[in-house]
Amino acid sequence: MNPTIQRYLSNAARTKLEKAVKEKPIVLFMKGNPQLPQCGFSRAVVQLLEINGVPLDKLSTYDVLEDSELRNDVKEFS
Repeated sequence: MNPTIQRYLSNAARTKLEKAVKEKPIVLFMKGNPQLPQCGFSRAVVQLLEINGVPLDKLSTYDVLEDSELRNDVKEFS
């Protein structure tokens, strides 16, 4: 039996992420940015948003490759 590994999100990290997801109607935590996605999933999501005519002013993106703490925290936050 493997012990379960639990991650705990600090109040500061939780507050930061809550603010981010309330900032705009669509928030994307991705690898890279919309102009230069760094993985297939990020590229596919950006293409879907473009195909569906999502205006850039409704979109906020965060590059998780630039911030390893954010990359881990967003997993716990979800």
